[in-house]
Amino acid sequence: MPQMKRRLWIALALLVLCQSATYLALAPAAIPALALDVTPERMHFVSGATFSWVYLDLDRCENLTPTQRASLEQALASRYAVYTSATAIPDSMIEQEPGGPAVAYRDGFRFAFSIVSRRPFWVTVRHQDFEAGEAGSRGTHAYIWILFTWVKVSDGPMMVS
Repeated sequence: MPQMKRRLWIALALLVLCQSATYLALAPAAIPALALDVTPERMHFVSGATFSWVYLDLDRCENLTPTQRASLEQALASRYAVYTSATAIPDSMIEQEPGGPAVAYRDGFRFAFSIVSRRPFWVTVRHQDFEAGEAGSRGTHAYIWILFTWVKVSDGPMMVS
């Protein structure tokens, strides 16, 4: 019995060591990829909706290191054509809504992703997206680091228009 207890303590110590080591080595770099879980087609559009491009509004992306900003752009580029300036978006992809300055994006959306808070093994992020005058969302999402990946533990609060 004492040998079994010792093995359990060793196993627990190895698990804690592995959790800590992977968190320190991998977790910060993995945060930007979480943005792919909170894009409009995953959060509030009907199932099967897709977009071909994104305007990544870097002025609204907060608390990301330069490396994380580059990783965010790269993660989004795996799924969309990425524009980081409103002036770079082709005119054919933007339309003015009747009667006002509101903009509607054709087959694309404006997006921002920020870290709200970060504690050991936890991160809370916020997303904002906008597609047209009445189509957009923003929300806060919490994740916990488990060995080699971030696992979502909550969505909330979220606003969809």
